[in-house]
Amino acid sequence: MSVGIMVLRHIEDNIEEIGDYIGVDAGALYLASNHIHMKYAIGDFDSIKEDELDLVKEYSDNLIKLNPIKNDSDSEACLTYISDKYDELVIYGGIGGRLDHTLVNVRLLNKYPNKLIMKDKNNKSRVFSEGEYVIKKEEYKYISFFTFDKTTISLKGFKYSLNQTILTSNDLYTLSNEIVNDKGILTIHDGKLLVIQSRD
Repeated sequence: MSVGIMVLRHIEDNIEEIGDYIGVDAGALYLASNHIHMKYAIGDFDSIKEDELDLVKEYSDNLIKLNPIKNDSDSEACLTYISDKYDELVIYGGIGGRLDHTLVNVRLLNKYPNKLIMKDKNNKSRVFSEGEYVIKKEEYKYISFFTFDKTTISLKGFKYSLNQTILTSNDLYTLSNEIVNDKGILTIHDGKLLVIQSRD
């Protein structure tokens, strides 16, 4: 399986995945400054100095410089270029910082279901489309479920189980569930579901 690791900004998280590094704007400078080679460096780089951009070029196979006047965020523009090149894309640096950028990144999960995973040291987020999924507990204590629209789900192997329950965007009671043993089974009968695994 081909995996891309998108880094959006300076991070303090340990990156656990193995795959191609993709630096997005300030994330590209962070990777280059840490001597990490990138398959792609993508962004408008409008806040990066010329010598810093030279460093990014040195550490990237492909540098794609975007027009700073555009209708999408750098992370969305990056996905337009590379999403079809990978089976899975893991985003680091997508949570925290500016709230509007965080919201855009969460919505990108919904735009690319089953492909994007967004991680930081305490959270792992993704959106699943219709189907049955085995969710491993891993190192996360809590798991929460939300929908952007309307979704019907069933949960087995969780502290609070559900059976063909309809969720809407107004339903918030699905916060802080827990996987009972090592894994739980999530069935999405229709729609898409945001799944957030977290720890304190």
